[in-house]
Amino acid sequence: LSFAIQLSPGRSIDAAVARELPLLGGGKMPMSGVGLCCRASAKGDAVRQGVLDFLLLGGRHLDSAQLYDNHREVGLGLRQAIEQGVPREEIFIWPAEFGFEDASAWVPRMLGELGVDYVDLVLLHTPKVDKQ
Repeated sequence: LSFAIQLSPGRSIDAAVARELPLLGGGKMPMSGVGLCCRASAKGDAVRQGVLDFLLLGGRHLDSAQLYDNHREVGLGLRQAIEQGVPREEIFIWPAEFGFEDASAWVPRMLGELGVDYVDLVLLHTPKVDKQ
């Protein structure tokens, strides 16, 4: 599998050889990750073990969201991986929220559920739009 990601006019990265995408703020985002939703294995001990295994095998990008209702289990697997030697600063945590208005209350709660001091990127899944 090979495809190019457009960074800016005239520049691209071959995703088959790139492991990280440089971000404008100076950070880097792993090009591949694991989505933590939408199946039976995204709940309970299965998701905890999946996160732990993914990180111990070298994965570094976790895609989560409030909707998935599994941040406690994800956080447990994440903390276990860190305890086993995976550096937190190598892990890119990307949670998503549905509404901008809810984010200020949700982010502190999500950090507590994950058991981390920070996440690397917070996304809006789909912003709520008032049609009036």
